[in-house]
Amino acid sequence: MSTTHNTAKKPRITILANSLEAGGAQTQLIRLAKGLKKRGYAVSVITLLPIFDRAESLADYGIHICCMNFERNRPQLSRFFNIISALQQLKTEVLITFMYQANIIGRIAGKLAGVKTIITSLRNEHFGKKSRETLLRWTDVLSTYTTTNSQKAATSFLKRGIVAKKKMVVIPNGINTAEYTTDNFVRAKIRNAMNIAESDFLWLAVGRLEKQKNYPMLLEAFSLVLAEKGWQQKLWIAGEGRERAEIERLVAQLKLEANVNLLGNRDDIPELFSAVDSLVLSSSWEGMPNVIMEAMAAKLSPVATNVGGVAELITDRQNGLLVESGNAEGLASAMIYLASMSIDERQRWGEQGKKHIQQHYDQSVVEQRWIDLIEQSIH
Repeated sequence: MSTTHNTAKKPRITILANSLEAGGAQTQLIRLAKGLKKRGYAVSVITLLPIFDRAESLADYGIHICCMNFERNRPQLSRFFNIISALQQLKTEVLITFMYQANIIGRIAGKLAGVKTIITSLRNEHFGKKSRETLLRWTDVLSTYTTTNSQKAATSFLKRGIVAKKKMVVIPNGINTAEYTTDNFVRAKIRNAMNIAESDFLWLAVGRLEKQKNYPMLLEAFSLVLAEKGWQQKLWIAGEGRERAEIERLVAQLKLEANVNLLGNRDDIPELFSAVDSLVLSSSWEGMPNVIMEAMAAKLSPVATNVGGVAELITDRQNGLLVESGNAEGLASAMIYLASMSIDERQRWGEQGKKHIQQHYDQSVVEQRWIDLIEQSIH
């Protein structure tokens, strides 16, 4: 799929998702919706859950949004039929579904609504219970194509029989690389405001405070880093979630209060990249983590667990460091190694990382791959 078919009339596209709340999948959904709209497609977004954290940014683009007002963890048949009705009213020709529940519901509702093309997007390699994999396997027949954001995940899906080989397409996450530049003035301003000395090595972790991100392992690793003599290191964690109380308890238990700061949700992550010295990701599983791409676009060299598509972004000891998932000692060793590197060495790694992201993951490149797939699927 390297060329876009020119058609006089572009298909009407609806994107179905669980929600628009903060998260990597939702960020990619919003970027895709805006990109398709900008390129002349009629785009609508339907959410299952009544969470409209970022709906305004879509509405400003002229993208129609509607919510089905599902309640979490409760079957609601009447609202399922409302989805069918909405798809028909929108005259949907291509349905793209994001996130597990929306994928299953969208496949069935889309078929019943008579939608010609249904593209499922799997954003993580694993889904929890085995019954979830079974449902994806059973409903695969309803999908025209299934996308995922890393080759590793695609290989795993095929091996597990979740997706038919002829339907599997890899389209990575995308970012607007021009948005991620570092600025020494911003660096000094933020560090001064947060009382961080220029000599302190400052780490940043970004992501929801949920089990997937394995912050307990990160805190254990960071305590090992601080045990090294002479280190002046700080860790910022940006995000919110259900694990906050447990993370706060561990910070106190490990006596890290003076070195760890829970920032909560932030809308200035690109600015924070200027202020910090490196990004660390401790996840137990991922799809294709946006924050790794964003950090690398800002010339940071990340330390990350080798999960999902992370190894497609980071080449170990060339633009960052990869460690085994769940290995606190390994993560600590990698953090110590990176912090011990000279500024010039980290800058060389950062330049290599930015070039890799620009070439393969810029939003314009990724949007074109989506358009190629959409156009191919309707012909």
